[in-house]
Amino acid sequence: GVSLDLGGLLFGDVFFGYKKQEFDDTQLSAVEGPDFGADLTWNVTPLTTIVGSASRTIRETTIRGASGFFATRGSLSVDHELLRNLLILLDGSFQNNDYEGITRSDDIFSARAEARYLINRHAYLSGSYRFRRRDSDAVGQDFTNNVGLVSVRVQY
Repeated sequence: GVSLDLGGLLFGDVFFGYKKQEFDDTQLSAVEGPDFGADLTWNVTPLTTIVGSASRTIRETTIRGASGFFATRGSLSVDHELLRNLLILLDGSFQNNDYEGITRSDDIFSARAEARYLINRHAYLSGSYRFRRRDSDAVGQDFTNNVGLVSVRVQY
């Protein structure tokens, strides 16, 4: 892997490799293939940060007949300090899960919007909304999820 830093405005990490996962159970085939990841952070202004990432890795599953899956994911997030005590956060991601040993593929889309009001150094009020949808080629495995949350958090 490689790390880069261009004066604090743009920095990140990139790696590439190859993974192979084998199982004692002879009914499960080995899962192997390229593995990679990249994270890039851009401090657009002192008030705005954009983070992009991409990855591909092997994950385990409990789905019968599948020995695992390749999770290929990309995401983008933006954090902006709208006021000194009001932060706006937006992020979105797309992930494809390609199962090994069975013919199944899932596409998962997620998006989130959040506002944080900083009460003081140790507490903030937060309101967020998250949307998540899975489109699967397996019958009955599609879903859409909408979650709204209001919370007060204390940190020391």
